[in-house]
Amino acid sequence: MRYLYKSEGYSIPQRLLFIPLKETIIFPYVVVPLFFQSDEALTILNKVILENSLIGCVGQRDPRLKDPQPKDLLSVGTVCKILQLVKLPNKGMKIFVEGLSRVFLRNITQETPYFKADVKEVNEHQERTILSETLVQSVGTLFKISLSMGKPLPEEMLKTLDKIDHPGRLADLIAITLHLGLKDQQEIFETIDPLDRLKKVFEHFNREIQSFPARPNPLIHPGKEPGKFQKDHSLRPPMRGQKEMPEEDPYLAEIYELREKVRVAGMPQKVEEIAYKEINRLERMNPVSAEYTVSRTYLDYLVTMPWNKKTVDNLNLDRAHP
Repeated sequence: MRYLYKSEGYSIPQRLLFIPLKETIIFPYVVVPLFFQSDEALTILNKVILENSLIGCVGQRDPRLKDPQPKDLLSVGTVCKILQLVKLPNKGMKIFVEGLSRVFLRNITQETPYFKADVKEVNEHQERTILSETLVQSVGTLFKISLSMGKPLPEEMLKTLDKIDHPGRLADLIAITLHLGLKDQQEIFETIDPLDRLKKVFEHFNREIQSFPARPNPLIHPGKEPGKFQKDHSLRPPMRGQKEMPEEDPYLAEIYELREKVRVAGMPQKVEEIAYKEINRLERMNPVSAEYTVSRTYLDYLVTMPWNKKTVDNLNLDRAHP
Protein backbone atom coordinates (compact mmCIF):
# COMPACT_ATOMS: atom_id res chain seq x y z
CA MET A 1 0.00 0.00 0.00
CA ARG A 2 1.33 3.44 -0.96
CA TYR A 3 0.26 6.83 0.28
CA LEU A 4 -0.08 9.79 -2.07
CA TYR A 5 -0.60 13.48 -1.50
CA LYS A 6 -1.42 14.70 -5.01
CA SER A 7 -2.76 13.00 -8.08
CA GLU A 8 -2.68 13.96 -11.74
CA GLY A 9 -5.68 15.70 -13.26
CA TYR A 10 -8.51 13.43 -14.39
CA SER A 11 -12.00 13.67 -15.84
CA ILE A 12 -14.65 11.39 -14.36
CA PRO A 13 -17.27 10.07 -16.83
CA GLN A 14 -20.94 10.43 -15.97
CA ARG A 15 -21.42 6.65 -15.78
CA LEU A 16 -18.78 4.22 -14.60
CA LEU A 17 -18.11 0.51 -14.14
CA PHE A 18 -17.90 -0.52 -10.45
CA ILE A 19 -16.21 -3.53 -8.85
CA PRO A 20 -17.84 -4.68 -5.59
CA LEU A 21 -15.30 -5.23 -2.81
CA LYS A 22 -16.08 -7.53 0.10
CA GLU A 23 -13.54 -6.58 2.75
CA THR A 24 -11.68 -3.60 1.32
CA ILE A 25 -12.40 0.12 1.43
CA ILE A 26 -10.29 2.20 -0.92
CA PHE A 27 -9.69 5.73 0.32
CA PRO A 28 -8.62 8.54 -2.02
CA TYR A 29 -4.88 9.16 -2.47
CA VAL A 30 -3.96 5.58 -1.64
CA VAL A 31 -2.56 2.89 -3.98
CA VAL A 32 -3.96 -0.58 -3.30
CA PRO A 33 -3.45 -3.98 -4.99
CA LEU A 34 -6.54 -6.00 -6.03
CA PHE A 35 -6.54 -9.64 -7.13
CA PHE A 36 -8.76 -11.37 -9.71
CA GLN A 37 -9.03 -14.94 -11.00
CA SER A 38 -11.45 -15.08 -13.95
CA ASP A 39 -10.65 -14.61 -17.62
CA GLU A 40 -13.78 -12.46 -17.84
CA ALA A 41 -12.30 -10.00 -15.33
CA LEU A 42 -9.08 -9.86 -17.36
CA THR A 43 -11.01 -9.01 -20.53
CA ILE A 44 -13.05 -6.29 -18.82
CA LEU A 45 -10.08 -4.66 -17.10
CA ASN A 46 -7.99 -4.67 -20.27
CA LYS A 47 -10.84 -2.85 -22.00
CA VAL A 48 -10.97 -0.28 -19.19
CA ILE A 49 -7.22 0.33 -19.52
CA LEU A 50 -7.58 0.95 -23.25
CA GLU A 51 -10.40 3.46 -22.68
CA ASN A 52 -9.35 5.71 -19.79
CA SER A 53 -8.00 3.43 -17.03
CA LEU A 54 -10.75 4.66 -14.70
CA ILE A 55 -12.84 2.21 -12.73
CA GLY A 56 -15.08 2.44 -9.69
CA CYS A 57 -14.65 0.46 -6.48
CA VAL A 58 -17.46 0.18 -3.94
CA GLY A 59 -17.80 -1.76 -0.71
CA GLN A 60 -20.48 -4.34 0.06
CA ARG A 61 -22.60 -3.73 3.14
CA ASP A 62 -22.40 -7.44 3.95
CA PRO A 63 -19.10 -9.06 2.90
CA ARG A 64 -20.64 -12.54 3.26
CA LEU A 65 -22.82 -12.10 0.17
CA LYS A 66 -21.50 -14.04 -2.82
CA ASP A 67 -23.82 -12.46 -5.38
CA PRO A 68 -24.53 -8.88 -4.22
CA GLN A 69 -27.35 -6.85 -5.72
CA PRO A 70 -27.35 -3.04 -6.26
CA LYS A 71 -29.09 -2.55 -2.90
CA ASP A 72 -26.22 -4.38 -1.18
CA LEU A 73 -23.63 -1.77 -2.19
CA LEU A 74 -22.58 1.32 -0.26
CA SER A 75 -23.97 4.62 -1.53
CA VAL A 76 -20.46 6.09 -1.72
CA GLY A 77 -17.63 4.59 -3.73
CA THR A 78 -14.20 5.53 -5.05
CA VAL A 79 -13.14 6.40 -8.57
CA CYS A 80 -9.81 4.67 -9.14
CA LYS A 81 -7.15 4.76 -11.80
CA ILE A 82 -5.61 1.47 -12.87
CA LEU A 83 -1.87 2.00 -12.67
CA GLN A 84 -0.67 -1.49 -13.54
CA LEU A 85 -2.00 -4.92 -14.46
CA VAL A 86 0.17 -7.95 -13.73
CA LYS A 87 -0.66 -11.51 -14.84
CA LEU A 88 0.16 -14.09 -12.18
CA PRO A 89 1.56 -17.61 -12.73
CA ASN A 90 -1.67 -19.18 -11.42
CA LYS A 91 -3.64 -17.58 -14.29
CA GLY A 92 -4.95 -14.90 -11.97
CA MET A 93 -3.92 -11.27 -12.09
CA LYS A 94 -3.13 -8.35 -9.84
CA ILE A 95 -3.92 -4.73 -10.53
CA PHE A 96 -2.71 -1.66 -8.70
CA VAL A 97 -5.34 1.05 -8.40
CA GLU A 98 -4.96 4.60 -7.14
CA GLY A 99 -7.93 6.09 -5.28
CA LEU A 100 -8.81 9.44 -6.86
CA SER A 101 -12.07 10.70 -5.39
CA ARG A 102 -15.21 9.79 -3.47
CA VAL A 103 -18.36 9.63 -5.58
CA PHE A 104 -22.06 9.13 -4.94
CA LEU A 105 -23.58 6.16 -6.81
CA ARG A 106 -26.97 6.60 -8.50
CA ASN A 107 -29.07 4.41 -10.82
CA ILE A 108 -27.01 1.28 -10.17
CA THR A 109 -27.50 -1.56 -12.66
CA GLN A 110 -25.95 -4.99 -12.70
CA GLU A 111 -23.55 -5.75 -15.55
CA THR A 112 -22.33 -9.24 -14.67
CA PRO A 113 -19.92 -9.74 -13.02
CA TYR A 114 -19.82 -6.08 -11.98
CA PHE A 115 -22.08 -3.01 -11.83
CA LYS A 116 -22.55 0.31 -13.57
CA ALA A 117 -23.73 3.51 -11.93
CA ASP A 118 -24.15 7.21 -12.54
CA VAL A 119 -21.64 9.09 -10.44
CA LYS A 120 -21.45 12.49 -8.78
CA GLU A 121 -18.08 13.53 -7.41
CA VAL A 122 -18.01 14.51 -3.74
CA ASN A 123 -16.83 18.06 -3.18
CA GLU A 124 -14.71 18.13 -0.05
CA HIS A 125 -13.93 21.84 0.12
CA GLN A 126 -13.28 22.87 3.71
CA GLU A 127 -12.75 26.44 4.85
CA ARG A 128 -9.99 26.88 7.41
CA THR A 129 -11.41 27.77 10.81
CA ILE A 130 -10.04 27.82 14.33
CA LEU A 131 -11.87 24.56 15.02
CA SER A 132 -10.53 22.79 11.92
CA GLU A 133 -6.95 23.95 12.54
CA THR A 134 -7.16 22.91 16.20
CA LEU A 135 -8.49 19.47 15.27
CA VAL A 136 -5.80 18.97 12.61
CA GLN A 137 -3.13 19.91 15.16
CA SER A 138 -4.68 17.61 17.76
CA VAL A 139 -4.63 14.63 15.39
CA GLY A 140 -1.05 15.51 14.52
CA THR A 141 -0.22 15.44 18.23
CA LEU A 142 -1.85 12.02 18.59
CA PHE A 143 0.19 10.84 15.65
CA LYS A 144 3.45 11.98 17.27
CA ILE A 145 2.46 10.32 20.54
CA SER A 146 1.72 7.06 18.71
CA LEU A 147 5.14 7.19 17.07
CA SER A 148 6.81 7.74 20.43
CA MET A 149 4.99 4.64 21.68
CA GLY A 150 6.37 2.52 18.86
CA LYS A 151 3.60 2.51 16.24
CA PRO A 152 5.29 1.33 13.00
CA LEU A 153 4.57 3.47 9.93
CA PRO A 154 6.13 3.61 6.46
CA GLU A 155 8.60 6.44 5.89
CA GLU A 156 6.66 7.49 2.78
CA MET A 157 3.60 8.13 4.90
CA LEU A 158 5.55 10.16 7.46
CA LYS A 159 6.73 12.49 4.70
CA THR A 160 3.20 12.77 3.31
CA LEU A 161 1.58 13.71 6.62
CA ASP A 162 3.73 16.83 6.99
CA LYS A 163 2.22 18.25 3.81
CA ILE A 164 -1.46 17.77 4.68
CA ASP A 165 -3.57 20.42 6.40
CA HIS A 166 -6.95 19.46 4.89
CA PRO A 167 -9.15 17.72 7.53
CA GLY A 168 -10.66 15.23 5.07
CA ARG A 169 -7.37 14.09 3.56
CA LEU A 170 -5.75 13.84 6.96
CA ALA A 171 -8.70 11.78 8.24
CA ASP A 172 -8.41 9.36 5.30
CA LEU A 173 -4.68 8.91 5.69
CA ILE A 174 -4.86 8.30 9.45
CA ALA A 175 -7.91 6.00 9.10
CA ILE A 176 -6.06 3.46 6.96
CA THR A 177 -3.36 3.12 9.64
CA LEU A 178 -5.80 2.33 12.45
CA HIS A 179 -6.88 -1.15 13.49
CA LEU A 180 -10.53 -0.70 12.50
CA GLY A 181 -13.17 -3.27 11.70
CA LEU A 182 -14.90 -3.16 8.34
CA LYS A 183 -18.02 -1.44 9.76
CA ASP A 184 -15.96 1.34 11.32
CA GLN A 185 -14.01 1.81 8.09
CA GLN A 186 -17.26 2.04 6.14
CA GLU A 187 -18.70 4.58 8.58
CA ILE A 188 -15.64 6.81 8.30
CA PHE A 189 -15.52 6.45 4.52
CA GLU A 190 -19.21 7.37 4.14
CA THR A 191 -18.85 10.46 6.37
CA ILE A 192 -18.82 13.19 3.74
CA ASP A 193 -18.16 16.27 5.89
CA PRO A 194 -14.34 16.47 6.27
CA LEU A 195 -14.45 17.89 9.79
CA ASP A 196 -16.95 15.28 11.01
CA ARG A 197 -14.79 12.57 9.46
CA LEU A 198 -11.68 13.85 11.21
CA LYS A 199 -13.57 13.95 14.54
CA LYS A 200 -14.46 10.26 14.16
CA VAL A 201 -10.88 9.38 13.26
CA PHE A 202 -9.68 11.36 16.30
CA GLU A 203 -11.98 9.35 18.59
CA HIS A 204 -10.79 6.00 17.16
CA PHE A 205 -7.16 7.15 17.24
CA ASN A 206 -7.50 8.30 20.85
CA ARG A 207 -8.95 4.93 21.93
CA GLU A 208 -6.19 3.07 20.11
CA ILE A 209 -3.50 5.10 21.87
CA GLN A 210 -5.17 4.45 25.23
CA SER A 211 -4.75 0.73 24.59
CA PHE A 212 -0.96 1.15 24.34
CA PRO A 213 1.09 0.28 27.46
CA ALA A 214 1.13 3.23 29.83
CA ARG A 215 4.35 5.13 30.43
CA PRO A 216 5.43 6.40 33.87
CA ASN A 217 4.49 9.98 34.70
CA PRO A 218 7.28 12.02 36.31
CA LEU A 219 4.78 13.50 38.76
CA ILE A 220 4.00 10.08 40.23
CA HIS A 221 6.70 8.03 41.92
CA PRO A 222 6.60 4.25 41.35
CA GLY A 223 4.87 2.51 44.22
CA LYS A 224 3.62 5.76 45.71
CA GLU A 225 -0.09 6.00 46.33
CA PRO A 226 -1.89 9.30 45.69
CA GLY A 227 -1.85 11.56 48.74
CA LYS A 228 -4.93 12.28 50.80
CA PHE A 229 -5.15 15.77 49.31
CA GLN A 230 -5.33 14.31 45.80
CA LYS A 231 -7.89 11.67 46.77
CA ASP A 232 -10.14 14.25 48.37
CA HIS A 233 -9.96 16.69 45.49
CA SER A 234 -10.34 14.11 42.73
CA LEU A 235 -14.00 13.74 43.66
CA ARG A 236 -14.73 17.46 43.95
CA PRO A 237 -16.08 19.49 41.04
CA PRO A 238 -13.38 21.86 39.73
CA MET A 239 -13.81 25.52 40.66
CA ARG A 240 -13.06 27.87 37.82
CA GLY A 241 -12.51 30.83 40.15
CA GLN A 242 -10.16 28.97 42.49
CA LYS A 243 -7.21 31.19 43.45
CA GLU A 244 -5.35 29.18 46.05
CA MET A 245 -2.76 26.92 44.45
CA PRO A 246 -2.49 23.48 46.03
CA GLU A 247 1.08 22.85 47.12
CA GLU A 248 0.97 19.36 48.60
CA ASP A 249 0.35 17.46 45.38
CA PRO A 250 2.18 18.39 42.13
CA TYR A 251 -0.57 16.72 40.07
CA LEU A 252 -3.24 19.11 41.38
CA ALA A 253 -0.82 22.02 41.03
CA GLU A 254 -0.56 21.10 37.35
CA ILE A 255 -4.35 21.14 36.99
CA TYR A 256 -4.51 24.53 38.70
CA GLU A 257 -1.81 25.90 36.39
CA LEU A 258 -3.70 24.74 33.31
CA ARG A 259 -6.88 26.49 34.49
CA GLU A 260 -4.93 29.68 35.02
CA LYS A 261 -3.40 29.47 31.54
CA VAL A 262 -6.83 28.99 29.98
CA ARG A 263 -8.21 31.92 31.99
CA VAL A 264 -5.58 34.36 30.71
CA ALA A 265 -5.23 32.96 27.16
CA GLY A 266 -7.99 35.15 25.69
CA MET A 267 -9.66 32.25 23.91
CA PRO A 268 -12.99 32.62 22.09
CA GLN A 269 -15.82 31.59 24.41
CA LYS A 270 -16.56 28.32 22.61
CA VAL A 271 -12.91 27.25 22.63
CA GLU A 272 -12.58 28.24 26.29
CA GLU A 273 -15.55 26.05 27.19
CA ILE A 274 -13.95 23.14 25.35
CA ALA A 275 -10.66 23.73 27.21
CA TYR A 276 -12.31 23.80 30.66
CA LYS A 277 -14.30 20.68 29.82
CA GLU A 278 -11.08 18.92 28.82
CA ILE A 279 -9.40 19.99 32.08
CA ASN A 280 -12.32 18.55 34.04
CA ARG A 281 -11.81 15.25 32.18
CA LEU A 282 -8.06 15.42 32.80
CA GLU A 283 -8.60 15.81 36.55
CA ARG A 284 -10.48 12.50 36.66
CA MET A 285 -7.86 10.57 34.67
CA ASN A 286 -5.05 8.39 35.93
CA PRO A 287 -1.87 10.47 35.40
CA VAL A 288 0.08 7.41 34.22
CA SER A 289 -2.38 6.55 31.45
CA ALA A 290 -1.82 7.22 27.75
CA GLU A 291 -5.15 9.06 27.68
CA TYR A 292 -3.79 11.58 30.20
CA THR A 293 -0.79 12.28 27.96
CA VAL A 294 -3.04 12.83 24.93
CA SER A 295 -5.38 15.17 26.81
CA ARG A 296 -2.53 17.16 28.38
CA THR A 297 -0.79 17.62 25.02
CA TYR A 298 -4.06 18.84 23.47
CA LEU A 299 -4.49 21.41 26.27
CA ASP A 300 -0.90 22.57 25.93
CA TYR A 301 -1.59 23.28 22.27
CA LEU A 302 -4.76 25.26 23.06
CA VAL A 303 -3.17 27.48 25.71
CA THR A 304 -0.07 28.30 23.64
CA MET A 305 -1.97 29.55 20.59
CA PRO A 306 -1.80 33.37 20.15
CA TRP A 307 -5.54 33.91 20.62
CA ASN A 308 -5.39 37.55 21.75
CA LYS A 309 -2.22 38.69 20.01
CA LYS A 310 -2.28 40.85 16.89
CA THR A 311 0.33 42.45 14.68
CA VAL A 312 0.13 46.06 13.54
CA ASP A 313 0.16 46.50 9.79
CA ASN A 314 2.51 49.14 8.43
CA LEU A 315 0.56 50.87 5.66
CA ASN A 316 2.94 53.79 5.15
CA LEU A 317 3.57 53.89 1.41
CA ASP A 318 6.57 56.21 1.87
CA ARG A 319 8.40 53.38 3.60
CA ALA A 320 7.66 50.87 0.87
CA HIS A 321 10.65 49.76 -1.16
CA PRO A 322 10.46 50.37 -4.94
